[in-house]
Amino acid sequence: MEPSRTAAADHQLVPIPEVESQFSSLVYELSQQVQGAMENMLKMINEIDQSSTENLNKGRLRHFGPIIPLNNVKVVENPHVA
Repeated sequence: MEPSRTAAADHQLVPIPEVESQFSSLVYELSQQVQGAMENMLKMINEIDQSSTENLNKGRLRHFGPIIPLNNVKVVENPHVA
């Protein structure tokens, strides 16, 4: 049995198409903001990569520890990885 509603309660309900439209607008706006943030992060990553490469080529980056040649390194499968 459906609960009875008063005329005042019916008047306060928002039509479903209007709610869907508001929700769609909200989702669209949020997706635009997320896309912008991701594009900014990608730009920053590319700038860092470019700067690191330039500094490495100019010998400005320091490495920690000895440089180990990888000629005789044997790759071993990790038994714990499926």
